[in-house]
Amino acid sequence: MKIAVIGAGSLGTIIGALLAKGGRDVILVDANEEHVKVLNKKGAKLWDFMELTIPVKAITPSQMKGNIRPRHLPGQDDLQQRGIAPDHSPSA
Repeated sequence: MKIAVIGAGSLGTIIGALLAKGGRDVILVDANEEHVKVLNKKGAKLWDFMELTIPVKAITPSQMKGNIRPRHLPGQDDLQQRGIAPDHSPSA
């Protein structure tokens, strides 16, 4: 089974890297092209609770292929408009 972790921030990178270390077919998806390049070149470096650098595969959303290909990944603004996330903007 292939696993895609959408969002390769701190938590997504840790989860994806540990799944890859365990032998799973994982790809990290992140909109930050520079972060994707670094992950592909250097791997995911985990430190603090463990000292590991794990090779990972990473792509941007536009590089996704297959039946499920999001046209747009929701951001905080999208979630607020749908009433899913709290609005932390300053009141007038």
